[in-house]
Amino acid sequence: QPRLTVSTTSTSSITLAWIPGDNGGSSIREPQFNKDQPVFTYVNSTHARLNLQGWASGGCPITSVTLEFRPKGMWTWQNVRTNATTDVFLAELREGTWYELKMKACNSAGCGNQSSQFSTPNYDGSE
Repeated sequence: QPRLTVSTTSTSSITLAWIPGDNGGSSIREPQFNKDQPVFTYVNSTHARLNLQGWASGGCPITSVTLEFRPKGMWTWQNVRTNATTDVFLAELREGTWYELKMKACNSAGCGNQSSQFSTPNYDGSE
């Protein structure tokens, strides 16, 4: 943990500074999505399965993942908060529609963000 210390003083002011605590020999990293992992493992006309295993924890376990998604061009985001660590399903999607997705994974060191776009096929499988 960082420590607060007085760095300089004068008759009219005090300057404070934060001194970093011991990091155990390695830097603290926030969660980050591994670019070698697919964001989606399955998408059909009404459902999408997200690959939460793509998140690298940075050394501290991921405690929550927040998802926001919406059809492109719409104002309102749909929110999903989960503590799942493998997969999560987005359901009741519209067929033949492009979506925007924002993911936020958090652990005790902080949060990481990942954005993506995806499309659902039509019921007959066409794009």
